[in-house]
Amino acid sequence: MNTNLAKYIFLINKLKQNPNKIFTAYDDDIKDGIGLQTKQIGRMFETIESEFEDITQKKLGKKIGYCYKSKKALLKTSLEYQGEISAVIQTIKDYDEDIVQSLEQFTTNSFDIYHTVDQPLAFLKQIENSVVFKALKNSIIKKQLINIKLQDDKTIDNLLCIKFVYTDNNWFVAVVDSLEHMSLYLIMQILRVVASPRKKTINKHKLQIIMQKLIHIQNSSTDTNKPTQTARLKALPSIASFFDKDAKKYFKSQKFIKKQNDNSVIFTIDYSSDDELLTFVQRWIPNIIVQEPLSLRQESDKRINKYIANQTYEAT
Repeated sequence: MNTNLAKYIFLINKLKQNPNKIFTAYDDDIKDGIGLQTKQIGRMFETIESEFEDITQKKLGKKIGYCYKSKKALLKTSLEYQGEISAVIQTIKDYDEDIVQSLEQFTTNSFDIYHTVDQPLAFLKQIENSVVFKALKNSIIKKQLINIKLQDDKTIDNLLCIKFVYTDNNWFVAVVDSLEHMSLYLIMQILRVVASPRKKTINKHKLQIIMQKLIHIQNSSTDTNKPTQTARLKALPSIASFFDKDAKKYFKSQKFIKKQNDNSVIFTIDYSSDDELLTFVQRWIPNIIVQEPLSLRQESDKRINKYIANQTYEAT
């Protein structure tokens, strides 16, 4: 076996065999085990930490330590702070059934009372081993610029990937372009990812400001580069319960205004583009009415009329 590889394997095994224990390049058992100086061991630790997500860095005064945090242990810790642990584990089951067996001990007999129709983790498992996904992930971790090619053969250069985003029943990647505008691209529509020859990237301060825009994403049509408007909508009595004061919100900006005498509900939603809101409204037609602004109501009517005009009826 290659000598350097054997030394890396020694370090990795040392960490994984001692979960949560912090090791440093100054530890005698580490030095004796691989026969290198402190600086060389430190560089090896840095390499391992950059390649393995479950090996983390810890500051110990002036020294830097490293430890292995098993994903199962991290998950158990996070579950201890959840109200309905069973519901969380059911979601994990959509991703990997094997891990559930070892987590059931932390639940009650209510473990199997949940079922998720929309399964983001199951879909993630389908794409996480693709070349495209791995390249995007590498760009996010290492803050490196990339060029992407889409299914329509369009190429976009010098993008910085910042986060994976799950919305509209799909996984997207949030990217920042050379003008520092943020956009979402559907991962399944990306054909190729290559490293950009351009090395200069966005400074940390600007990147933090851009990252704050992520909290304003409501769906894949949200345009975080534009100011928002407020739409006033009316849900008719047949669906009013879905938009009542205590009902689940479909948009982060959704606000209940009032319930009318006929039991219809008035509510508002902030939006940055017509598509961001009208794609949702169209799901509820004819039971949702756009009241304001007039331009949005006219655009909604235009789309409805176009849909009706495009309908064809074939004899059966």
